[in-house]
Amino acid sequence: MNEIFQQLSQQHNLSVEAIQTLWVSLQTGHGKSAQFNHPELGGMGQWMPGMIMLGDMNNHALKAKVDAVCTELVQHIGTASGGMAAFSSFSSTWWDAKLGSPSSSANSNDLAYAYFSVHHCLAVKHGERIVYYNTQPYKVSGFSVQNQQLQIQTDQGSIALDNLPTMTV
Repeated sequence: MNEIFQQLSQQHNLSVEAIQTLWVSLQTGHGKSAQFNHPELGGMGQWMPGMIMLGDMNNHALKAKVDAVCTELVQHIGTASGGMAAFSSFSSTWWDAKLGSPSSSANSNDLAYAYFSVHHCLAVKHGERIVYYNTQPYKVSGFSVQNQQLQIQTDQGSIALDNLPTMTV
């Protein structure tokens, strides 16, 4: 793993110690989540597929960097454990089956989302209503829910759901 830590350190301009902090946190979370505290990573933070929170809340570049490192490290945890199932917090699918399995999904009270990076599609369920949004041309790095409002973290900053065009699946 030291070679991978070195590679990620150089690729993302983070210290090996910061990478190792994420590695240990991901192992503790069985590859499904990480809770960490490191100054280079914005202080206290947590990561799950599709969701990242950092103490440095508005540093979107750092969020994207931490997400990329965690995503890469999770692949190695999966290899070490014989492969892990796709992440999902849902036991049943509510989105159009043509989309397949989401890259990330979550729910909060009456609001749920499933993101399909391959299709650049974000499915959002609010109550019984399901709407599909086109996320192109953005590179989505995470999601957050505040006051039942979904915010999308992208390479161009935080984007409100209302700013995305809808699409037909």
